Amino acid sequence: LLGLAKRHLGGERAGLPELERALTLDPENSNLLFDVGSGRFHADDFDGAIPCLTRAFEADPRLTGAAHLLGLAMRQRGDDTAAAAWLERAAALAPDSAFVLYDLA
Repeated sequence: LLGLAKRHLGGERAGLPELERALTLDPENSNLLFDVGSGRFHADDFDGAIPCLTRAFEADPRLTGAAHLLGLAMRQRGDDTAAAAWLERAAALAPDSAFVLYDLA
């Protein structure tokens, strides 16, 4: 909870060390995987974000945010094909999401 509180109060990057420690205790927790992946993404650590976000999505294929951030991370790495595939998955899960549709365009 400390990591989430710091993140809420201090922005996406705050609380990442606490979330990473929590993930070592519960490595299959899809919410923790997403939170760590999101924190790494917002810290511009795309190579660190991708495995966490992938595992989060595999654990819970309803995590639109994981698919969305995976698409953006892949785009940052220059993999436009993978980026489009992940963003299309996110759009299929959340067809009314302006954020996803904007990034897909």
